Amino acid sequence: MIKLKSIILAIAAIALLLFAACKKEDVADYNADFVGEWHSDTVFDINTGMDVISYLLIDGDDSEYGYYCPVNCSWCRCTNTAQGKAKVNKDGTKLIIGGASNSATLSIDKEPTQDANGQWTCKLENFVLYKQ
Repeated sequence: MIKLKSIILAIAAIALLLFAACKKEDVADYNADFVGEWHSDTVFDINTGMDVISYLLIDGDDSEYGYYCPVNCSWCRCTNTAQGKAKVNKDGTKLIIGGASNSATLSIDKEPTQDANGQWTCKLENFVLYKQ
């Protein structure tokens, strides 16, 4: 009986460690400087022949990410969008937007910083984003 209890405790301890290793933190708790609206520079997409931007909106459970969104085209759609809660993985290298069915995982190449002129920038997926 003691051996069975030891095995159960060991399994519970391993499960707890695995759960803790996969834990994701709310992005606002991780770094509040992410909160707000961010846009990339406008670039020309040779595939569509249109000017496009990427954007990020961090606003609690209603966060959103849009990749390659046509500029000045109300009927056009972004190449990829994700909506939902924004979280950061345990080691702070990935930003996850959305849930299981509609999500985007972005590498955090540079966390938000403010320059001497007050302009905020961050770098995700090798795109520089500017706080609006």
